[in-house]
Amino acid sequence: MTYTAVETSRGFLFFTHTEEGRRSLREFLQGMADSYFDPSFDLGPVCVYEAEGVLSDLSPVNSEKISLAAYPYMRKPEDFRLDVCYRNGMRPTAEDFRSFCHNAGCSVSHRNGNIADTLEALERYDRCLETLRHISEAAPHERDETRETRQQLQRLLDSAYDVRGHRSAGRILDDPVPEVSVEGVRLSVSQRGILKAGLGLYLPREIRTDPAHAYAWVDRNTGRIVFGSRPPGDRETIGFKQDTEKRSSVSLRSTKKKTGPRHKM
Repeated sequence: MTYTAVETSRGFLFFTHTEEGRRSLREFLQGMADSYFDPSFDLGPVCVYEAEGVLSDLSPVNSEKISLAAYPYMRKPEDFRLDVCYRNGMRPTAEDFRSFCHNAGCSVSHRNGNIADTLEALERYDRCLETLRHISEAAPHERDETRETRQQLQRLLDSAYDVRGHRSAGRILDDPVPEVSVEGVRLSVSQRGILKAGLGLYLPREIRTDPAHAYAWVDRNTGRIVFGSRPPGDRETIGFKQDTEKRSSVSLRSTKKKTGPRHKM
């Protein structure tokens, strides 16, 4: 039997080429479009296929509209032919969002349209600032005015919306959910409490898997959570062991004695 299959980070869903299947597919895709910029959105990347094969479990076929996390996703079935129709990384950018809505035939909500327009404007100002940085004859006031306008746009985005990938530190630190992912690093409530207190955070697990994210802190100039391979030099750093939920205070002097993680070449 032939289907339209949608692969997400959680697994596959299948939709028949019938009126019921097309309706269920539209509802599912529109649900993704409507929640695209939500902090909890975690279905990307997404791939749409024309699929052919036999399914022993029909629960992932033409599922009724429910919350995106509750759909009965399944693993890739064996002996299934899958021809790619469309791929999207589902990054929190205006480009990926508009591409998804266009190719999936989804409508754009007023909220998401405003977010996409603001993200596009921020990208334009970033490109303009980069150009001005390389133009020796550019007047300093022109760079300052462009930078100030860009900062005003960022403040507007931060105050009006809570956008995944663009969240202000305040929104992340006050989020009541058990874990929040920032640049691929999962921060627990306890870890976010350390950052909220203005301290540096040592992440033992990350130093093994991603040394560039071994330390985290809130940058006082930008108000953003940033990561580095060395502790911040202007505040106390707290070590945190996730498995025991214990904190150990590491003085600024003791962290400075360390020359940073050494890795075998």
